[in-house]
Amino acid sequence: MKGRIFLFAAILLTLVVEVIMVVLVYQMVGTARLPFQSVRILFQLAVILWLYESRSHGALLVLAGYHIFTAILGFGTVSQHNWLTYLLCGFHIVCAFAIYFHSWFERKEADSTATDALEKGTE
Repeated sequence: MKGRIFLFAAILLTLVVEVIMVVLVYQMVGTARLPFQSVRILFQLAVILWLYESRSHGALLVLAGYHIFTAILGFGTVSQHNWLTYLLCGFHIVCAFAIYFHSWFERKEADSTATDALEKGTE
């Protein structure tokens, strides 16, 4: 992930949110959902490792697809919807686009940094 700081930050944020969700769910319902939550985190870690090793666009697509799929499942739950459900679904959708289109964001950052450096050099 060297040189892809935006992608690294987005993935780190998703992992932090996932771990927080696992801890909160564990505190609320105990070990009943822990195996499913563990599989979700292990799947993400496997895809992140794949992405780290090969810089694969397929891995980006799988990780973004995972977040879109999770958001769709969140909207489709039969439980009562509240603000947290909608917030998490929105989070997953934003993360999917941020992960898949990270190169666009990083190019924009590099362009603005280069423009700032040129402006400082001309003053």
